[in-house]
Amino acid sequence: MTIREWLACALTLVVAAPPLPAQVDSMVRLRIHAERSDAIERTMRAFVDHGLTVTEVERAGLVKAVGHEKGDVRVTYTAAVLPDVANASITVITLSAFARYQPAGEAVNPLGAQVTTKTKGGAGVWARLQSIAKTLRTAPPSKPATPQR
Repeated sequence: MTIREWLACALTLVVAAPPLPAQVDSMVRLRIHAERSDAIERTMRAFVDHGLTVTEVERAGLVKAVGHEKGDVRVTYTAAVLPDVANASITVITLSAFARYQPAGEAVNPLGAQVTTKTKGGAGVWARLQSIAKTLRTAPPSKPATPQR
């Protein structure tokens, strides 16, 4: 088999592969009709609308926000905002959350546990992720479309 034949076979497998599930037990994945820059703006707005503080926005498309859930538990919400490889007008947003126990007056532990649907006490975090996803699915574009001439 030549390299050309191997690449053609590999590309066929990639294109024919089934789509990733929209949701697994540790993240919420959604696809929206928006350019990546607009999707990042919508994600930041959705985080703020849900009472979170946006702490970091990376050029690579990672948006982070924090919120305190109960007492000493600090939750970091993340959104990976990436263009769909098959369609430039669609952006894939993957939402997840990590919880850290942070007693008052102590430094933040950089390591945390990912919140899943099975995490004890994680129902509120999971509900917030679902609500953010719903907001992103229904949010209007951040910028008005420029008319085509």
